Amino acid sequence: MKKILTVLMGNSLEWYEFSIFIFLGHYITESIGLSQHILFVSLGLLISFLSRPLGAIVYGYLGDKKGRKHVLLASVTIMTLATSLMGILPSGSDYKSLSVTLLFFLRFLQGISGGGEFTTSVTALYEIKKKASVRFVTSLSYSSAQFGFLLGLAVSFVVTALIKSQVLPEYAWRVTFLLSLPVGISIYLLRTKFLELDDGVFELNKSLTSHLRNLFSDYRKAILTVFLMNSYAQLLFYMFSFHILKWSSVCQIDGKCSAAVFFKVAGYLSLLILFIPLSAKGLSNFKNNYVANISSLMALLSCMLLVIAPELNSTKIIFLLSLGALLSCLPEYFASLFPREFRNAGISIPFNVSAALFGGLTPLIFSFFNQLPDEQIFSALYIFFSFLLFYNGLRLMRSTTR
Repeated sequence: MKKILTVLMGNSLEWYEFSIFIFLGHYITESIGLSQHILFVSLGLLISFLSRPLGAIVYGYLGDKKGRKHVLLASVTIMTLATSLMGILPSGSDYKSLSVTLLFFLRFLQGISGGGEFTTSVTALYEIKKKASVRFVTSLSYSSAQFGFLLGLAVSFVVTALIKSQVLPEYAWRVTFLLSLPVGISIYLLRTKFLELDDGVFELNKSLTSHLRNLFSDYRKAILTVFLMNSYAQLLFYMFSFHILKWSSVCQIDGKCSAAVFFKVAGYLSLLILFIPLSAKGLSNFKNNYVANISSLMALLSCMLLVIAPELNSTKIIFLLSLGALLSCLPEYFASLFPREFRNAGISIPFNVSAALFGGLTPLIFSFFNQLPDEQIFSALYIFFSFLLFYNGLRLMRSTTR
């Protein structure tokens, strides 16, 4: 249990930073002298997502060569430094160019660390647990990420209240980033203590290019399966994180959030956090492809309804149920596609490429759709396109042997 918790803590820290950057973006931009905070936050998120594939290549290779523990220690170190340094960015219009440059560089580092953290945690969890409970344990990777998002929302709500009451208006948002320093150090120490050292599983003289060449030569179908299926899951996952909150008018990106609004948003996040492991446990007797088939169709239908009628609370619950079921089965299946010597790179690279394309670009794409007269039609078509990718991934899934 200690091993599992130390692995999951890094996911929560990553998404905590992700959350406070979104919800406190208004105050960050004001502090460094910018006005277009929505564009600024979207660009910051895009940079971190686009750098994830680079982190996936490096950390995927190192995780296979040096071992999972080395990657988990390195990723949490970079993540902690990048997040903490955001709390001491220069303020004021005189340092605007410097602050923006530094912040985007730190977002780049955040993406590098994220490219290794989540997928290496899935690999580590898959290899820690026995077969009987592996779906449940690997599903916790998504729940821990959403828990970090919820924690960031709670901290942002408190800080917003402080700023409104004129308590530390200039520095309150900085504290939220600086808090990651002691937390990150604690995670590093716990991982050092409880995670076993893994010296890797292939010869030390094998180069990065050689490893990737063998991976893409022998496991092309598995890589494509992960990319196609994760593209749809990523769109749903990040659409929930950004757009259901916006469509439902339960949160605004400028930080204006009442207690009623906070508890409503927190309720939705809590449901998803619970639905993912409960689905993994309750549907454990069903094969991954059956769960993926049914839950993906339910998610598509409920997602379409949310685009058309975002005010329907019952549709949100159905969507969260289906999304929870879908996310519960994917980590175990992705890990099972690759042998141990290729597993970390095999999951990390296609997972993070699809995250960059269907996670990082999602806010900008839907923001663009919002400017069009037929917003709902374009949103629905985009969601359906991602579902078609997932469906082709399902076809490959049926033909790919474990």
